[in-house]
Amino acid sequence: MDRPFLRGTYIIQCKDWQNPVGEPVLRDLLGTVTAEGSLKGILITSGNFTQAARKFADGKRLELIDGQDLDDLLQQAAP
Repeated sequence: MDRPFLRGTYIIQCKDWQNPVGEPVLRDLLGTVTAEGSLKGILITSGNFTQAARKFADGKRLELIDGQDLDDLLQQAAP
């Protein structure tokens, strides 16, 4: 079975912020992803992302998971 998620390096960063996560945080994450030669950076927040952050991440090796996406993932994983 091909399991690409289990191959390579992913950098995951989590933020429990009440204020939206902005572009500077994503720039830092992308820098780390690039420096480490990782496949992707994933930023998970319990809150939201600014529009500038979403625009910056578009087309880059970044995945954004906001509070609603996180809740959905947790619901899918629940028995």
